[in-house]
Amino acid sequence: MIEYTIDRTDRLVRVRLSGYTTTADLARHYSKVHSDPAYDPSFNVLFRINDNVNGPIMVDVPSVSGQLEAVARLQNATKWAIVMSPGIRRAVFEFLVPTLSLASVQMRFFDDEHSALAWLDVDHADAGNARQ
Repeated sequence: MIEYTIDRTDRLVRVRLSGYTTTADLARHYSKVHSDPAYDPSFNVLFRINDNVNGPIMVDVPSVSGQLEAVARLQNATKWAIVMSPGIRRAVFEFLVPTLSLASVQMRFFDDEHSALAWLDVDHADAGNARQ
């Protein structure tokens, strides 16, 4: 499952991945976000990837990589912060990130949301209501 909120005040898209998630879910997510009237391609993104996320999204690296690269080309010098527990899944993602062509997007991994928000220059951590 992928849920998101758009925080216009903080110029931030908050995304949460959990449970069984497919690459088709990722494509639908980006379609929804990009058609959302509150969305702006200059907004930063905070991804929270829960420990229970599983499914094809975790193993279909070429498809996920291609989708992320396509989305990055639409962004305007933004930052993507990924909050994910340390472990083998995160290690695999961190290993793959340098191989991605993310245009002007900067991407970093964090253990906690507070550190991620500090890097994104967001003063508060109001989670808001997630939207599917």
